[in-house]
Formats: sequence, C-alpha cells, structure tokens
Amino acid sequence: LPGRLTGFFSDSLDLKGPYLLRLRNTSGAVIRTAVMNANGPFALDSIPPGQYSMDVVIDRNGNTRYDHGTPAPYQPGEQWFPIQGTVTIRSRWSTEDVKVVLRGR
Repeated sequence: LPGRLTGFFSDSLDLKGPYLLRLRNTSGAVIRTAVMNANGPFALDSIPPGQYSMDVVIDRNGNTRYDHGTPAPYQPGEQWFPIQGTVTIRSRWSTEDVKVVLRGR
C-alpha cells in the first residue's frame, strides 16, 4: 500500500520558479512530481514504499517536465538541482516535515 510525503520547499537562490520537485526511485526513474510556484508546503501522495532521492527542476516553460534543451536552434536545458540524502517511504505512513532547500552546487 502507498505512502505519502509532505514538507516545506524553499529556494535560497531566489530563482523564481515554477519548480518541479521530483521523487526518484533507486533506478533514477521519476515516480512523483510536485509542481510549485513559490516557497511553501508540498505533498506527494500514493508513493510506493521504498527509498527515494529528490531533485528540483526550474520549469522555465511551465510544461511540468524537465527539458534537456536543443542544439539547433540552441536552447539550454532547464536548471536542475539534486537534493542531498534520501527519504524512506513506508506503506500506509505519512513521512512529514521534510525540508527541501534549493542551494547552489
């Protein structure tokens, strides 16, 4: 049975989203995505139990997915920031008060 993840996101770099908070499994696949427009609370529901990493994408074009960019005409990829550490999701549990802070690399 799935679990839930809640917490608070803050951008100390002041990059002015929108932001995508992505939850990735141990294989690197994106399992859930929270779309945020500013600093504040987030929630991800129906997460299969397991270990996950997180990252944040600055979604400049607002299409709710990471864009790698194009060579011609040149468009850079969207900024992407890995979040240190992992989070464990347990069956039928809510993992709460996770702090996600966007910082420089």
